[in-house]
Amino acid sequence: MWKYFVFLLFALSAGNARGALNTTCAYTERYTSCNAGYYLKGSFCVVCPIGTYKDTAGTATACTACPSSGGVAGTTKSTASTSVTACYIPAGTELSDAGGKYTYTSDCFYTK
Repeated sequence: MWKYFVFLLFALSAGNARGALNTTCAYTERYTSCNAGYYLKGSFCVVCPIGTYKDTAGTATACTACPSSGGVAGTTKSTASTSVTACYIPAGTELSDAGGKYTYTSDCFYTK
């Protein structure tokens, strides 16, 4: 049994010296700037949530909310949106103003 233990110990040491054994180390990256679609919160980059976008890289601490139309907030189809053109008013949304009541019959995307 000891002969096996000594061999196993040698094999592990030799394997480690050759880089054959891998280890997993935890680490945390800290940022001072974030890509478009992400905002800076402390020293971490956080994805822009649905309904928001961030179109430039930088140190912004929030994403921009999609524009609203007739009091109805625009939204996005996914997180990490990078342009106002990802914002839209969904089909079926009803709006009303002094001229009457309206219903979007298709998704209405914003343009620049």
